[in-house]
Order: sequence, then structure tokens, then C-alpha cells
Amino acid sequence: MSVCKYVLFVLVAVGLLILAPACAIREFPVTETYEDIEYKTEYQTETYTEVEKVVVESRKGRDILTPVSKWYTSLYYAEYKPIRAAYYYGYFVGQPLYSKNEVVINLSRGVQQFEGIIIVYDLTGVGQIPAQPTAYSVWGPVISVDQMEWLADVNLILGNARQLGVVTMGPGAPETITFDARGVWEFAIMVNSHLGHAVSHVRLNWADETVEEKTVTKQRQVPHQVPYKVTKQRMVIETRAVPFWEVLFK
Repeated sequence: MSVCKYVLFVLVAVGLLILAPACAIREFPVTETYEDIEYKTEYQTETYTEVEKVVVESRKGRDILTPVSKWYTSLYYAEYKPIRAAYYYGYFVGQPLYSKNEVVINLSRGVQQFEGIIIVYDLTGVGQIPAQPTAYSVWGPVISVDQMEWLADVNLILGNARQLGVVTMGPGAPETITFDARGVWEFAIMVNSHLGHAVSHVRLNWADETVEEKTVTKQRQVPHQVPYKVTKQRMVIETRAVPFWEVLFK
């Protein structure tokens, strides 16, 4: 091929490429808008029924309890501080006749002025502790073998008994001792102090309730997932046809 023909061929080929229609494919990043489904929590009021116990009748009252046993001893107790003075007050409640029983022990003002300790013991199933056997001589009271045996028994009983309340005497001491008396048939108050009138009076508060099962209607808030549409944007790749020369020269 001659030089002229070769040049002519090249010019024709280039011309055809320039005039040729778009035949190249290019990728372009494009922002696309679309819709999506999301969920949010909403609360709705729901009605339901439930069987529960309802008090349909209630009677309340109070009784003053008096000691069924009362004594004093000057012997040392293992459970108490080393004060040679201990006062015993025993009470009998008996089989509970009511659905609620509460014992309130009112203390005198002297408990804030004297040193000592007051402990309430549950003696249900044990019974009241008898007073110590007293032996006398021409020289006055003496400590006998019976007294030592009695003291050992008392310490054993009180060491195993359940405590229903404790008060440390002195400034700031409370004015009452209160405990749930359901299941308590007998109890005793031990006052280890030189104060002989620490206990003012003891009261039994009771309530007799009649309970029935009833079906009641209630309402509650129940969560639900509710769908809703949201508009979002994302980047996608889009393909387009472009002129071949645009691809060639870029």
C-alpha cells in the first residue's frame, strides 16, 4: 500500500470513529431516593378480667392483756447484761381467733432514764417460766441448788426461744414494742434493769376480715409494634451508554 493510500485509510477510520454512534458503557454513582418500613412502639389500653381475693367485711378491735405470771429475781442471766435485777412479765394470747393479730407493748418514760435491756420472747409450746424457788435462813435469802438448776433452765429456754422484739434502754429508747402475734400463743417480757415499772400496758390489736374471691375487670397498657413508611437515600451505581470517543480520550 502506498503512503497516500495508508494516510487516506487512517483518515477515513478516524472519521468513522468520530461519526460513529455511542457504543461505550460507563458507570456513574447516583443518589437514589427510596421508601423503607420501620417500626415504633405504641401502647394501647387493654381490658382483662382477673380473679382476686377481696375483703367484703372487716371488724377491728383491741384488748388489754394482763400478765398471767409476774416475778422478780436478782440472779445473773447469761442472756443479759450483768445487772442484778430482772423482771418477768408473762402473757397468754391463746389460739388466734382473728385473721390479724398485733401486740403493742407500751413502755414507760423510765426506759429512757435507766440502763438495761428489754427482750420479748415467744413461749408458744413452751409455757410460762415459773418463779425461782426461794430459800430462806435466819440470815435472809440464800442461793440453793434448786435456784441454780432453775437458773440453768431459764437460760436454756430463753436461749432457744424466738425473740419478738428488743429495746436497749437509755436516751432515745422507743416508747413501744410492736410485733405480729399471729401464731404466738404465749410470750414473755424480760426487763433486765433496776427499773421495776418499765412496762406500762400491753394491748392486742385485732382485725377479723371476711375474704371472698371475685372476678374483677382491670385495664393495662399493652405495647404494639406499628409499621410506618420513611423516605431514605442511598448511593447506587448507574450504567450509561456514552460516545466511544468520550471513553477513548478520558
